[in-house]
Amino acid sequence: MKEASPVQTSVGKARYGSDAPEPARLLLVDDHLPNLVALEAVLLPLGHPLVVATSGEEALRRLLADDYALVLLDVQMPGMNGLETASLIRSHSRMRAIPIIFMTAIDGSPARAFEGYAAGAVDYIVKPVEPEILRSKVAAFVAIHVRNEDQKARARAEREKQIAALQRSNEDRYRSLVEAVPLPIWSALRDGSPSSANRAWIEYTGSTPDDLASFSTPGLVHADDIERMQTDWQAALARAQPFEAEVRLRHASDGEYRWHLVRALPERRASGQSSGFIVSATDIEETKRAEAQKAALLLQEQRAREAAEEHNRSKDEFLATISHELRTPLNAILGWAELVQSGELDEKATSRALETIVRNAHSQARLISDLLEVSRIESGKVRVDPRPIDLGAALRSSLDSLRPAAAARDVSLVVETAPDTSEPVVVDSQRFQQVVGNLITNAIKFGAKNVTVTLTRTRREAVLRVVDDGQGIAPEFLTKVFDRFQQADTRSTRQHGGLGLGLSIVAHIARLHGGSVSATSDGVGKGATFEVRFPATQSGVYPRPPEIELERRPSAPSLAGIDVLVVDDEEEALELMRTILEKCGATIRVASSVARAVEEVTRATPDLVITDIGMPGEDGYSLLRHIRELGRSGRVAPPAIALTAYASADDRARLLEAGFLAHLTKPLASGELFSTLRRVLHLEG
Repeated sequence: MKEASPVQTSVGKARYGSDAPEPARLLLVDDHLPNLVALEAVLLPLGHPLVVATSGEEALRRLLADDYALVLLDVQMPGMNGLETASLIRSHSRMRAIPIIFMTAIDGSPARAFEGYAAGAVDYIVKPVEPEILRSKVAAFVAIHVRNEDQKARARAEREKQIAALQRSNEDRYRSLVEAVPLPIWSALRDGSPSSANRAWIEYTGSTPDDLASFSTPGLVHADDIERMQTDWQAALARAQPFEAEVRLRHASDGEYRWHLVRALPERRASGQSSGFIVSATDIEETKRAEAQKAALLLQEQRAREAAEEHNRSKDEFLATISHELRTPLNAILGWAELVQSGELDEKATSRALETIVRNAHSQARLISDLLEVSRIESGKVRVDPRPIDLGAALRSSLDSLRPAAAARDVSLVVETAPDTSEPVVVDSQRFQQVVGNLITNAIKFGAKNVTVTLTRTRREAVLRVVDDGQGIAPEFLTKVFDRFQQADTRSTRQHGGLGLGLSIVAHIARLHGGSVSATSDGVGKGATFEVRFPATQSGVYPRPPEIELERRPSAPSLAGIDVLVVDDEEEALELMRTILEKCGATIRVASSVARAVEEVTRATPDLVITDIGMPGEDGYSLLRHIRELGRSGRVAPPAIALTAYASADDRARLLEAGFLAHLTKPLASGELFSTLRRVLHLEG
């Protein structure tokens, strides 16, 4: 195969110049080299580049590689002839418009010429040809080609001009639009550096068109947001992906940071590659403030709701506790009173019964006094009667009345008073002694063995401090220790009784005097310190306990031959039940704890178990579970009755659901006890 000669190439460049449009190429196709040489000689004076091919296949390769103004194609060639080659040229979309002149030396008949025109030729020439005629025909087709190419070039130039004008118009419109928008907007290159910005961005950031601010500008992004924001921004740049973040941007005019919703969208070329980003910043400061206010209101509502729920829960626990604490001494009072009324006790037993009644009556009187005190506090009826008194003398008098109770529990009371406490101080003497009594009683109740009471006085206040080595106070309960409806342990297995009102009354008395109260402790098991400060300026009234009316005792059933196990951590309650049931002829066994009761049941199964529910360690529910375990081992589980001071409807339902056959409440009415025994033991009435 033959390429264009060096002479042909140099002629084309000499005529058109290196910067001129590429000249029209002519493709000469003939398998006979002398014919190609002759054609080159004829056409060379036209000054167009001449490219030769010696076969149809080579001609097609040339046409696919370059553009040509004209093809001179020999008809008769070995392999793929001229007609087949022309047909393939016309079938290709890019080549079908190239003019083809057939040249043949064999057959010039009209039929053959028609066949050539049918194949797509523009002319059919029979060899030999006149050089001038051939040159004129080729020149005519080349002129048409040049004219068409020139028109195409002008059309392309016009289109490019229109496109450029449209782009300039769009850019102007875009810039005008961006400038008209009050939203700060700027464009970033692929590396994140700024390339342009609207006036809103320039004014907000305090930058200039020649020195535009960006996310990397020091101080623009709030220090708390910069690390998070830069991490996400760099990731968006690396992946050419959209970016969105809520950050605080500094306002240049006042230096304040305002919340903005920053969005960045990638710009893409026609190829799909990213050329940069368009970044906008929407001010959401007011929205964030509204959200913060809403969140604060929701949190406030939640805390109020939790406080109300906690208050209600505390009241429920308080009511359950008060029921238990009031019924426990009343149980002993009514039970022993009935036995005294019956006249069946001897002189010694009667004396012990009266002592028990008096002791429990005093206990209940204190409980009722505390309840009345709280009622008066809530209704605002508590008053104080401030008078000049000797605080030291008042303190010693109060402690003298407390020493017998302290000695009974082997508690050491130490008193330390400053010399100047004998000087008169205006305070309610009765209320002051009430505070002393409540604090020391509280210390004794919670296991203190050593209590130190100190009294000091300054020009402006008197300070009473009570330090004990008892149970102490858990850190989380220190803030609640003076609340009326709070107890550190509200379980049925709690170790210490009482209503939990004594300390709240102390706090209220201190406030009535214009004073204050505080509690400190190093934790559970490390004792506690209570401090009360009196400026002594107000007064109050102490309530009296009401009288208690006793019920009549009905007749008792015969319990001869019946083995009853009574379980209660209160010795007086055990003694009362033993006395009542033994009078009925029952054989009584007692246990003061669940563990001892389990031993008794294991040793010999009783006919009936009567148990308290609220006991230290394990409670009555635990005892019932132990009894059921014995029943599953093949032994007969005895029936069980709950005798408890927990008397609410929920308590009753829970007890019966747990498996107790009956629920008796303290204080115990003998008629209810006897009727229950008859029903549970199937006794005749």
